[in-house]
Amino acid sequence: MSLRGVWIYKTDPKEAPQRILFTRRFPSAECHAKRQQDYAALPEENELCSAVFSACGLTERDDEFTRERDSCLVSDTQPLFEIGAKKHWPLVVIRRHTLLFCALPVVDCVTSSSRANAIEIPGVATAIDLLEQTAAYLGPSANSLDQADPQLNDLHNILSTAMPFGTPLRTELSQVAAMLASKPPPPSGKSKQAAWKPFPYKGNSKLALALQERVSSAQYDSAEVPDVIQVNGDIRCRAELETNPELSVGVSTPANAFPISYLVVHPCVQRSEAHPVPRISSPRSTSPVPAPATAHTRKMTLHPPPELFTLVRYNVDGPTLPIRGFYQMKGDKTVKLLVQLKLAAGIKNSFDFCELRLPFFNRGPVSNVEFLPSSAQVSIAPDHRTLIWNIGQKFPSRSLEISLNATITFQDDVPAVNGVTAEDGVKAEEFVEDPFCVGLNAYAELHFRILDYTLSGCHLDPKGISVYPNARYKLNLSRELVSDGYMIWNSHGDARVATMPPPPSQRA
Repeated sequence: MSLRGVWIYKTDPKEAPQRILFTRRFPSAECHAKRQQDYAALPEENELCSAVFSACGLTERDDEFTRERDSCLVSDTQPLFEIGAKKHWPLVVIRRHTLLFCALPVVDCVTSSSRANAIEIPGVATAIDLLEQTAAYLGPSANSLDQADPQLNDLHNILSTAMPFGTPLRTELSQVAAMLASKPPPPSGKSKQAAWKPFPYKGNSKLALALQERVSSAQYDSAEVPDVIQVNGDIRCRAELETNPELSVGVSTPANAFPISYLVVHPCVQRSEAHPVPRISSPRSTSPVPAPATAHTRKMTLHPPPELFTLVRYNVDGPTLPIRGFYQMKGDKTVKLLVQLKLAAGIKNSFDFCELRLPFFNRGPVSNVEFLPSSAQVSIAPDHRTLIWNIGQKFPSRSLEISLNATITFQDDVPAVNGVTAEDGVKAEEFVEDPFCVGLNAYAELHFRILDYTLSGCHLDPKGISVYPNARYKLNLSRELVSDGYMIWNSHGDARVATMPPPPSQRA
């Protein structure tokens, strides 16, 4: 997982004479790369910079067709690039504002006649993580840095500590910077300090665990196209605990909940145990259906790092739509629309917020809105292109249904003067048109959050959380369900649909 070098370039045309902002090469990693059969020496800094800009299409003549870069026969492998006449690959490049962050991993065991897949090269993921951390460490003000800036000098020292000889040992550069600034004494006695926790925490002990599930949906109101729903969740942890304690966390799932799959834990987790989930048969089907017969708890034991990190990621299988919606719209300059929403039975009827946004693309600004019921909280966004329906915090308790009838009139496009329209001085570029949504092709997007609730029923068990050795700490637990791309398409128009191609054996 060694890196041959790390580079930072400026892409602002005004900085063309001084594009090289930072460079750090690792001779030890270069010696290791020389042992490979397809080794090619790195070019000089200016030549390397020009090759990177050319591969990324940032040269002065980037509007011209280049077969090696723009041909349809060339696969798009971003953020990996192949640069130079000697084909240096895979160069990892990420762009943040006006800066390019680049790193070149060492590729092992590759013959001259074959190339390893990027997923088989450990240095690729390491390089991406390191570059992301470098961009986060420098912050937004990095655009104004120059080569003599003290922060770049500190970055040299941090990289020398975080990745001696080009091999990253710690990619949390903020933690390495704090370690160099504090220079704490080495741990005494038999206590061992984890590699991801280079210095002990001092202060009031606190432990925060936040469980969040995100539900995405595309509803079409069509017999030919089934509705799509996807639910994924994660648990984020921040453990500000003194010394280096062992933390145990229990995640409970109630009986007959939706099954959880593709569960991935953080590398700091040492043990993860759960009761086996039995497979039972549905009374109306002979095929096995995965579902827990009784409640169960997954117990995880770990030594947590001090920064905020994602402890667990998972997917939820077979969930139902928490809110089913229907959207019908007809018309041109004046449109009539009907929106109906129904909260599914068993879903917690208490929202932190719930609103429906109806953007109108490729039309003029909204000039007039008439809607029923008159008590509905309907407003027009400042861009005059989006209708906002504030549903509130509850659906009607008896029917769990609400509806909105509206008649909307549009005016012709208002010409922009110096990028600002005459409508309340709104900048024209704030509203981005969607080329697909023309005519009756339209959608509504639902935004909501439900606190202290998850669709899968997962929750953090306070009794299953412990710290060893015993210590006093403040515990903060939370869980929530939030929407993440909850789309309802117009029944009278076309919609974006993604389908899986048939297997080769079934193709004509």
